[in-house]
Amino acid sequence: MALWAIVGGICYALVRWIQARRRRCELDFPKECKRTAFAAYIVGIASRSLAPEAVLWTESRDGYRYINIRMILREGRYNLIPFRTLWAQLTGDLPLGADAAFVGRVNLLFNLLVFVPLGIFLPMLFRKGQKWYSVLCIAAVTSVSVEVIQYLIGRTCDIDDVLLNVAGCMIGYAAYRIARYVLKARDSLEMI
Repeated sequence: MALWAIVGGICYALVRWIQARRRRCELDFPKECKRTAFAAYIVGIASRSLAPEAVLWTESRDGYRYINIRMILREGRYNLIPFRTLWAQLTGDLPLGADAAFVGRVNLLFNLLVFVPLGIFLPMLFRKGQKWYSVLCIAAVTSVSVEVIQYLIGRTCDIDDVLLNVAGCMIGYAAYRIARYVLKARDSLEMI
């Protein structure tokens, strides 16, 4: 995920630099840094969320490991009952053996935190992202789209992931609004 995010950010920055050179215009460096970070974030999330499961290593009969990149495409699984998976993850009632509780909580935390940057980037970069209901709608549509694609490529589609993603996005939005309010208040105090 991190490698693809870095590659995506570098590619975006390179394309923007070439565009500016061709148009003979100056780039707003702070704004371009924010846009590049957003592009890297989107590419990183896409690489983690939208790729089919892959088998990267294969054990041979002689005990050696070989690289074997093949995609596992199978029928996707889904859960449309809210809070079913959340409860199972919190209680450790998952079919994963001894580490079920740990894996469930890590998955829960990942799904919550993965959309926090989206809640920060939307109001920072887009005028329509200033309104909470716009951020809520964009988060919901984005998360549902990711879940549908995951189902189509043979991964799990879960309504609880959508709920956690949207909650994470709104946490990011709230953090952005609070930080912006605090910075404005500090700036107004410095003027006095």
